[in-house]
Amino acid sequence: MVECGIGKVNAAICTQILASEYNVSSVINVGVAGGIGKDIYPGDVVIAENLVQYDMDTTAFGDPMGQIPRMDTFDFKCDEKLVETAKANLEKQQIQNQQRISVAETDAKVMELQNSKITENTLRLKELENNKVICGYHTLINWDKTNTDRVMALIEVKVTPQRGEGFDKVAERIYNYPEVNSVYLISGGFDLMVTLEGKTLREVSSFVTDKLSTLDQVLSTKTNFILKKYKDHGTIMVSGNKKDEREMMA
Repeated sequence: MVECGIGKVNAAICTQILASEYNVSSVINVGVAGGIGKDIYPGDVVIAENLVQYDMDTTAFGDPMGQIPRMDTFDFKCDEKLVETAKANLEKQQIQNQQRISVAETDAKVMELQNSKITENTLRLKELENNKVICGYHTLINWDKTNTDRVMALIEVKVTPQRGEGFDKVAERIYNYPEVNSVYLISGGFDLMVTLEGKTLREVSSFVTDKLSTLDQVLSTKTNFILKKYKDHGTIMVSGNKKDEREMMA
């Protein structure tokens, strides 16, 4: 990752150095820009399929706006594979980010629809959120219905508690990893239950061997991979006809 600075001249210089000195095969340019498109709004993500030098103007010589003189190419095509990869990752991110409308937006809609009168339930909901009784809202996704591969694992961890802090310190180190979804203190032969998601079995296994097992307080681990979800967070994840279990009466 390289920070090239502001403007296309800096970007071009940086790209040339990467190509000449480091022999890179691909360059992904990411940045913030202004736009005049009527359907483009602040915060939108734009993935380019082809590019032109918008401020090149040789129209006085009969060239179209953006044409670089003495070049047969008008627009420069982006790598199709990189474009498709970017679109797929963005689509996946959008699915995961389709969360509940925030309380502030809900209040605004309620005020607009009900002449600025905020309902008692909305105030109560905001109070519960402020007091951390309600800690968040999450979208439950059935990954089996998508084209995205996800591997989910339940990892039992046996650790050595620290004096004066118990299990809290090691639990904090574990839940701060971005791959980790949840960490629970449990009873039984192990101390902590860790749930996480990865793209492949290898990715999950690498997390256990390279990050989790290397912690000083971790004594042993046991990894259980989820093969199929039948019910999650109170929601049935499988479809099928419900069998009538009532007995026949003569």
